[in-house]
Amino acid sequence: MREKIKDVFKALRKKQIIARMDHLCCSSCAGYSLATKLDEMPEAKAKKKIGFAYWHGQDEESYQKYGTLTIRYGGIDTRRYPDRDKETGIDSKKIGEMIVAEFLAAGVPVKWNGDPNKCIFVGDSQELVDKESF
Repeated sequence: MREKIKDVFKALRKKQIIARMDHLCCSSCAGYSLATKLDEMPEAKAKKKIGFAYWHGQDEESYQKYGTLTIRYGGIDTRRYPDRDKETGIDSKKIGEMIVAEFLAAGVPVKWNGDPNKCIFVGDSQELVDKESF
């Protein structure tokens, strides 16, 4: 299942989503790092990015122990990049939908309630994923 998850993250990167696997220790550090990374990108490259997805070290530990992985994600705040064209700056709900679609297409068990404020769960089996609560 790990290879399928990696393949999904590769596919997300091709769709201009910043996708990081086992990225830093926790949500605070990972979120800050991704925001900083976007700011450090050349402007032309940054303007193409539509969102982000990641899991961090604590999520990785949970996956290794329980077989489910928490995917964190979001859209990019277009107010910081007002010159974006209309094809970019997708909101968090749309990013979540894109991520879920990629996991489903890859045959990875996934659970998400459609709320852009909630994480997406993936895992080794649908039974394990279904045990997760929002």
